[in-house]
Amino acid sequence: MRSAIVLCSLSFLAGCSKADNQAGRNHSAETGMAGAPDSAATSPMASLTAVAGKWQTRAISEAGATLGTAELKATADTTGWTLTFPQQKPIPLQVVAVGGDSIVTAAQYQDFENKKAQIRNRAVLRFQGEKMEGTLESHILANGSDSLIHARVEGTRVSR
Repeated sequence: MRSAIVLCSLSFLAGCSKADNQAGRNHSAETGMAGAPDSAATSPMASLTAVAGKWQTRAISEAGATLGTAELKATADTTGWTLTFPQQKPIPLQVVAVGGDSIVTAAQYQDFENKKAQIRNRAVLRFQGEKMEGTLESHILANGSDSLIHARVEGTRVSR
């Protein structure tokens, strides 16, 4: 069950907001997630146009196990981003911020197995060419409790 919940928690990829122009901002400090230091001065700038396409993604536990996979559909702007888990309907995603080399995303949706549980995700993603990596923070809200899961995310573009 925990693996299924974490699979649902892959909603780490984008959605709807205006670009964040604070290139030097450390997004990992905002989310409480460890990640690569913000290196806007040495890394290419994140661009929605550059990352548009379909991406095959997977979430990886802190122990290194694959938690699940999903397909990300990224568009050239902040609208129409979705994440589709195997045998599920697409989940709309929100682009929270774009700045430096990072895109911050969020999603909230009902758990696929436990219909009484809500899942809220926030991810900090870095795209370089045909590869993507980042960190995911997922809250599973059920029966008055809040479970927190941290995972690493990686992906490969499969089409533009």
